[in-house]
Amino acid sequence: MSQNNSGNPSGRRRRTLDISRIKVVIVVISAAVVGLLSSLAGLGAHLAYTPALEWMLGFKTEKAHATAMRYALAASLTTVIGYAVGHYVVLYLMYYGLLLFAGATVGALFSAQLVKTSPDSPSRSVFQALAMFLCVFIIVRTVRMTAFDLPYYFHWTGGIRLVAAGAVIGALSQLTGITTGVLLYPCLHYLFGLTAHDTVITALIVVVLAAILPTWSYGKQGLIDAQYGGTALVGGIIGGIITFTIIPNISDKYLLIIFSLLSMFLCAREIARLSINSRHSKNNLQN
Repeated sequence: MSQNNSGNPSGRRRRTLDISRIKVVIVVISAAVVGLLSSLAGLGAHLAYTPALEWMLGFKTEKAHATAMRYALAASLTTVIGYAVGHYVVLYLMYYGLLLFAGATVGALFSAQLVKTSPDSPSRSVFQALAMFLCVFIIVRTVRMTAFDLPYYFHWTGGIRLVAAGAVIGALSQLTGITTGVLLYPCLHYLFGLTAHDTVITALIVVVLAAILPTWSYGKQGLIDAQYGGTALVGGIIGGIITFTIIPNISDKYLLIIFSLLSMFLCAREIARLSINSRHSKNNLQN
């Protein structure tokens, strides 16, 4: 009696791995997880997902950024819309977000014209380190806070102050390389007296407004990946749905800690990137 398959005595054929399907599953799961964590922290999901696309799929930076930008728009918008259902407060938070976005845009444009700084300048590591210390301060203050302590230092109001705060944050982000959300979150919570929940939604509204035009532009240029861009989009929507479902049950304390930990991770990653680029530049000069 002859064997059906000399390499497989049982006669069963081994199934070949479908690499494309595996990649799709990985992209969806990673997009959902990153979208969930970023939305809970009030940060743009593209910040963490751009390098993930470079690492997982070998995307070039421009394609990874374009694909991640549309994905971040979907994740943030889904969270905001979902949270808006049954929460009338989103109406005035949209007003806050519009003013902050307008101010941040003006501040960033003005500072970019005033001072020319390289995005790969090693000096930016110092500012990233300062941002990490700010996050440590937030964690320590949050953990030590009692029921008798006020969660904020000031309770500013008024459209002019919102625009001014946005302009300062936009300028600082442009000059220092610190992500806008890392500066915006503490400003809204500690200076304008917003709860952590309202701070998250307002920050995500700013993310949505900031992502609309770049996403449209990237789409017109054909930079968004056709094969996995839609998959990432689905993952972002899933992450947004999970976020607006669970965020009402998470206390302000834990939202602040989530923001701080994720922000510290982003700052540390940026420091590592700047260090690697600086080392490569020195090696190129020596060669």
